[in-house]
Amino acid sequence: MRCPRVFAIPDRRNRPTFLFGLILACCFATPVRAAMDMTDSSLPHAADSVLFDWYFWYDPSNMSNNLVGLEGAAWHSGDERTKELFPHWVQIDYGAPRTVVSLNLLAYSESDAARSRLKDFRFEGSDDGINFSPVHPGVLQYANRHEWQSFVSPDGPTYRFFRLYGLNNWGCHGSLCNQMIIEEWEMFGPPTGACCFPTGECLTETPETCTAAGGTYVGDDVPCEPDPCEPTPVNRATWGCLKSKFAPSDR
Repeated sequence: MRCPRVFAIPDRRNRPTFLFGLILACCFATPVRAAMDMTDSSLPHAADSVLFDWYFWYDPSNMSNNLVGLEGAAWHSGDERTKELFPHWVQIDYGAPRTVVSLNLLAYSESDAARSRLKDFRFEGSDDGINFSPVHPGVLQYANRHEWQSFVSPDGPTYRFFRLYGLNNWGCHGSLCNQMIIEEWEMFGPPTGACCFPTGECLTETPETCTAAGGTYVGDDVPCEPDPCEPTPVNRATWGCLKSKFAPSDR
């Protein structure tokens, strides 16, 4: 049995960011991370195919294991060797509806050529794992650079299942032209932070849910411990004043 290699995660401060919507705009900035990555290798994953032959470690859950590399840290679709051609897809089941506002992708690429690099794809969501709706299109720009790319939707969709649906890649690796290899993906929900209520209670909420509940949103990633909320106001009074408020009216 071959032991999988563990690769160090590259510095993510230099990741390019790609905003999507009806129009894709390109800029270079650090991807927004106002929350924890929701993907987890322990969650159920599925794919249209997996290249099993001697690469038995290409399970789709590898995309969520926070390891970067090809062996033991990536999902590899079937290809001409297994008679499985594009389109390819891989999905995650959160078990309950989740809102995703940011998708980060690290697709495998050779350092010297545009080999097996995912190009056009759709990010899709589903409530039942069968009927998927397109959330947005995307194009991974780099054919031969090992770079993270981020696709951001401030008004993110809410689904239980999310799927990466690959349509093609940037080129062939010898006679193999139908490979789709993803090393890692990350999904982030809307930002949350401390929400202060008139009672002095502090809860972690999104800005929208905080305002709707009558609270005051303190800021993204602000914790409730230590308590950032102002204490409940107290009206100071003397003991005599308090007694007078409860004295019988006929005295």
